[in-house]
Amino acid sequence: MPISRRPGVSVTVSRQISHDLLNLGGLLQTKIKFIMTSADLRRLLTFLLPATFLGLIIEELFLTLVLALSSYIFFFHLKLNRTLKWIKNRREDFPTNLGVIPDALDNVILSVSELRKRQRSRKKQLRTILKEFRQATKALPDAVVSLDSENTIRWANKTAIRLLGVKIPDDVGRRIINVVREPLLKEILEADNKKTDMVRIKAPREPNKIMNLVSAQYGKNQRLLVGRDITAIERALEARSDFVANVSHELRTPLTVFKGYLENLMSLREKEPTEKWHRPIEEMAEQANRMSKLVEELLLLSKLESEEIIRNTDSINVSEIINQIHRRATSLKNTGSQLFSLETDDTLKIEGSEEELYIVFSNIIFNAVRYTSADSGVIQIKWQRTTEGLAKFEVKDNGIGIAQEHLPRVTERFYRVDESRQRVSGDEFSSTGLGLALVKHIVERHNGKLEVESELGSGSTFRVIFSKEMISSRPALSDKSSS
Repeated sequence: MPISRRPGVSVTVSRQISHDLLNLGGLLQTKIKFIMTSADLRRLLTFLLPATFLGLIIEELFLTLVLALSSYIFFFHLKLNRTLKWIKNRREDFPTNLGVIPDALDNVILSVSELRKRQRSRKKQLRTILKEFRQATKALPDAVVSLDSENTIRWANKTAIRLLGVKIPDDVGRRIINVVREPLLKEILEADNKKTDMVRIKAPREPNKIMNLVSAQYGKNQRLLVGRDITAIERALEARSDFVANVSHELRTPLTVFKGYLENLMSLREKEPTEKWHRPIEEMAEQANRMSKLVEELLLLSKLESEEIIRNTDSINVSEIINQIHRRATSLKNTGSQLFSLETDDTLKIEGSEEELYIVFSNIIFNAVRYTSADSGVIQIKWQRTTEGLAKFEVKDNGIGIAQEHLPRVTERFYRVDESRQRVSGDEFSSTGLGLALVKHIVERHNGKLEVESELGSGSTFRVIFSKEMISSRPALSDKSSS
């Protein structure tokens, strides 16, 4: 592939050349000053003294001096013209036919020659680096497109040509958003030139393939657009989700039957004279309920992963939901004497699914209860509007906390921070290991962001931020029903 002469590497070379030329200009100025003083004076005398002697002999002193000066000027300018011609002709080597020239000018020519050699060496190195880079990117399975400060295409590899539909060299100089017509791509390119973002799109040339596009800045106002084919990963995740959903669905029926028989046994235990079976039946019932809860959450998680958007949204009175969860938490027998602090804005409502948001708020609140001391625990619950106009739900506790190395993974399904972590408050708050994974997916479906801050031994803060677009101005469902 021929070396591109578009901005990029050529810009770097031009800057270096300009810098060298500035140095050369200063050097020429200094040298010329030197030429016009001592060196020039000496050579002028070498022309004038013989002319003066000859003029005295032939009695034409003025004529001989004029001829000597004219010859000196003629030869000097001849050397200067040849020197300038050599400077302009960059391919010509160091001149050997300039004749006798002043020593200072000779030094200038030598300096220019050295600068040219260095420039040629730099250009060669840059060409080699550029060639190696393009050969390396050609071998990549990822699509790579080089963009300038205006997001115009400078170069693209074969994978980008195949998946994104970029044509080289036809599309060189065109804006990438005019070639790859994807709204998400336009958003990340125009949002923040210093930010690295990722979007998930269908490949324009092969719609059956799914791609992750990453925009990353490098150099000065230059970008690399990298696209990775994640079709195989997406299909594997889809297959896993389908498997989990199918297994969970098949477990529903036997679990229902099992729970029904256990309920009958528990109802008959008072008639059983032998009490040795009472506790085992209670434990089986507890584990069956936990298993049933796990199956339901697996099915819900599978459903959330398969649906990218909320089909039906309503105006939700979040304060009412929080109060319901608070009353439930304080009414359970194992809550203890935990101190709850509530700060809710009754006028702040958001658009979304009430069922899903209940899962978010209840999981976060019960998670605080679960790992906070029943005797001295303090749990602060807030629902308020931020100074930026966002909606914020926050739960802060003084519980056992989470170590920093675990924070990035707390929302993974079945992830255990520590196997030795024990529930402080009892079986009513038992966890399936899917609570925070559900919270993350539901929050993302509601265009929100989940933040977790924690310190081991000092407590945790769980915060959900909803965007301005999710804040509702409509009457809530509860408001309609009450009226």
